[in-house]
Amino acid sequence: MSSAHQVNLSASASASRTFAGLPSILQAHMVALSRESFLYGASAYCAVNALLFTFKPEIPTADSFGEETAKTNRPVKLMTSVCGAMFGVLGTTAYVLARGHDAAVAVHCGLSLLPLRMAYDAFVEKITPPPPAIAMTVGIVGAGLLIARKYSR
Repeated sequence: MSSAHQVNLSASASASRTFAGLPSILQAHMVALSRESFLYGASAYCAVNALLFTFKPEIPTADSFGEETAKTNRPVKLMTSVCGAMFGVLGTTAYVLARGHDAAVAVHCGLSLLPLRMAYDAFVEKITPPPPAIAMTVGIVGAGLLIARKYSR
């Protein structure tokens, strides 16, 4: 196989070796499109799982624990839907990264979903989230707000 057809997975490999034979301007775009496409794909994967785990937790619960548990075990269904929120965090982070924002902004956007999930638990499910989780969420999202304000000026 010629060097132009070989896939080079080394992090330090230059785009010119990976896409030999292409003009340098296209080489740079091919590398960027590859990463961008991966992040959009990861975002879509996480979004589908976030919707499934959050709004239909009985489906993945039944797959893991059986039909009876999915119908009767409310704590397991609740934790499955919390996993859906975590898929949402990861999917949002990947989407924001794919849009070209820096990592701190992307993580902040993803973590900003957690207060929404906690509010849903408190007001809809009538379950108070654990106080340490509330405190940590307020801390990390608050720090993200401060950093966003600091760098937006």
